[in-house]
Parts: sequence; structure tokens; C-alpha cells
Amino acid sequence: MQIAAGSAIRRSSSVMVVSSSMRPNLFIVGAMKAATTSIAQFLASVDGVQMCRQKEPHHFCTDLYQHPEYSSLPQIRGFMGQEWIRDRDDYLALFPGDANSRYVAEASTTYLYSEAAAREIAAFSPGARIVILLRHPVRRAFSEYQMNRKIGLAKGSFDEEMAADLERYRRGEFKLFERYIYAGMYAAQVERFLEVFPRERIFIAAIDRPGRDINGVARELCDFLGLQAQAEVPRLNEAGLAAFPTLNRLLFESGIKGWVSRSLPAGVKAGFKKLYYSDAAPPKLGQEDLDRWTEAFAGDMSTLGRLVDEDLSHWRRS
Repeated sequence: MQIAAGSAIRRSSSVMVVSSSMRPNLFIVGAMKAATTSIAQFLASVDGVQMCRQKEPHHFCTDLYQHPEYSSLPQIRGFMGQEWIRDRDDYLALFPGDANSRYVAEASTTYLYSEAAAREIAAFSPGARIVILLRHPVRRAFSEYQMNRKIGLAKGSFDEEMAADLERYRRGEFKLFERYIYAGMYAAQVERFLEVFPRERIFIAAIDRPGRDINGVARELCDFLGLQAQAEVPRLNEAGLAAFPTLNRLLFESGIKGWVSRSLPAGVKAGFKKLYYSDAAPPKLGQEDLDRWTEAFAGDMSTLGRLVDEDLSHWRRS
């Protein structure tokens, strides 16, 4: 979609509202912890792409707004300073008005495992292009576990947290945080997008395929979009540990950490990080845990490989 010059912008007393000609037409939908933040930041440096002012607006995952945890946990509305944007006018106001952009893009990893997002994005922007980045589901889960350890949510070992989440998954349940099993069952998630978008408008890449690094993925994506890569992909979202896990959890669940991220100057936020993050090295994923939990995803891996016509056997050999 080429954005017409002079796209209309109207203002209300509370928010700038961008006309429908500024609708996003490029969506990075996940998977969570599969380099989506790095790829989004990379695309922001590419001529012809305008990224959303907020990395994850979570606008189209309307089924997740009905999840019991959404209303009960204050951090959902401000995790890492990222508000969930429900109002359509507020959502459109997040997009810059550059008439020369070929793509107007956003990246919300909830869209891949949301059951509603694929259908809602297609209704909103039927000509959109979709980017799906995949990663070995156990390594993805371990990365999420490290994040949850860092912010004080995960208390048990990786094996204990995975076992608890597997029981939830078998009951047909999942949590909005600690989505270790649910978010890694990719086959049904990818299929929802294939049902509403032509395959040629969906970019799907296993970022950990042998012989492929994240810069190679970025070049493949630029080829898919008809764009020229102009920089390397930044390395973001490093793992860490909570200095005081109970305090971190209280700050997180109270919404205080979200407020700090949104409201305080960078120098002040740096001081807070020193307070609640440890300098100790984060745990590593052991081969025994990798092998054990790979079996839990084996059936889904096989289904996914057939669905996207890609050899994913390297995940079984990790």
C-alpha cells in the first residue's frame, strides 16, 4: 500500500486521529522471544518503512482482553511501558504520517497466539503483509522464563515452571504471562494466518535454522518486502536476574515498574535498574531440559513443518 501524499489528519481535544489512509500494512506478529524487537528496530532503519511509535500496541488481540488476568493485573496495561491500546483512534494515532513510506508497520507478539488477531487484522487491512519469526519452542520458552525470572514472576526451576504450564495447557488454560507451552505451539497459530492471508504475503522464518543468522533473516525479509537492508540487526532484550525476586514481583504486579518505565527520565530509570537487577549471570538451558521438553512439542513441530513446507528437523536434533 502506497500512502497518498497529504493524508488527512484530524485532531480532537484528547488525541490526534490519523485517517484510514495511514492504516498499517505490515505486521510482525511473533513469535514472542524470537527476535521480534530486534527486527522491528532494524526495520525502523530501513527506507520505506515507518514503524509504530509503540513497539507492541496489542490492538487486535481482543480475545486476550477477555482473559481473567487482563483486568486483575495492573502490569498488563503497562508492561515495560507498553500500553495495550484498545481504542481504534488511539491506535491509529501511534503511526507517523510520512507520505513516502511504502510500509506502515507494527509488532505485537500477542497476535500470533491470539485466536482473534489474524481474522481482525485481515478485516482491518486485507492487503497487509505478515511477518512470523519462529524459534525452537523450548529455547523460546526458556528465554521467556529468563525474562520472568528477571522481573520476579518465575520462582521455580525451568523444569518446574514448564511442568506447571503443561498442566494448564492440558486443561485448555494459559496465563497472559508465563506462556511457556501455549505460545510455542506454533502450528495452529500459523494456520490461523494462512487461513485469512495468501501465503505469498506471509513471511515465515525459523530464525535458528542452521546456516542462518539474524542478519540473514533481516536480508530475507527485506527481499520479501522489496526493500534494501541498510544496517545490521541490533541485539536487544538481554537476559538477567532479579536482585530481590519478591520485591521485583511486587513492583511488577503493582504496576510501579510500568509507571517507572513510562514516566521517569532515562538516568533515573538506570538507577532503579541497578536496584532491582543482579549482576550475576543468568541460568543456561541444560541439554537434559532441552531434550525432555522438545518431546512435548514434537507433534506440533511435525504439523508445523508440513504446514509451512519447511524442514524443521534441526529442532529435534538440537
